[in-house]
Amino acid sequence: MDNGAAINWDIQIDRIVLDGIQLTRYQQMQLKESLEAELSRMFAGKGMPGDTRAVRGKICATPIYLPPGKPGPVQLGKQIASSVYSSLSGE
Repeated sequence: MDNGAAINWDIQIDRIVLDGIQLTRYQQMQLKESLEAELSRMFAGKGMPGDTRAVRGKICATPIYLPPGKPGPVQLGKQIASSVYSSLSGE
């Protein structure tokens, strides 16, 4: 039932594993900000994917594959956000 009230989601990501990618502290912050911004954009535009009202516990996002070269932290954040979002929806 949609009564027009805003829904607040609390999503906590405890750990992200990036095999073979070294990031400085500044780059880690850029990645974090990019990830948060992209997830916020996706949830605001598409809503919560699937029937995830009672999702608790561990959700493993699908692996991401990057083009050759050194990916930037903003690009990584966006790709990780997309992976997390699609994992929630079961896509």
